[in-house]
Amino acid sequence: MAFWKDKQGKQLTRAEFMVRWKKGIADVTPYQQVKMQVRSTYLMIAGFIAGIIITFLSIKTLWWLLLILIGGLGINVMQLISMRQKLAAFKLWEEQMQGGKNK
Repeated sequence: MAFWKDKQGKQLTRAEFMVRWKKGIADVTPYQQVKMQVRSTYLMIAGFIAGIIITFLSIKTLWWLLLILIGGLGINVMQLISMRQKLAAFKLWEEQMQGGKNK
């Protein structure tokens, strides 16, 4: 049973899909990995903010959850700052590597 399709529309079996998937994952650069982590962190921060707003509406019973969410938000913001610095370094490194290949 094949329910995966490639870019040309050809159906792939599970084994063919897994071979292609493993090859694609192996070719991901550190810059691409960190770029995706930064995007995911933005989504997590948005979730924390939404959770804080919703919890704030029921603060009498959920004050403890509000404290946890605020702590988690702080940790994720610090993580985002660190990852953005790493992203800038990887971007510079990748640009230098591509510049070396062209010369």
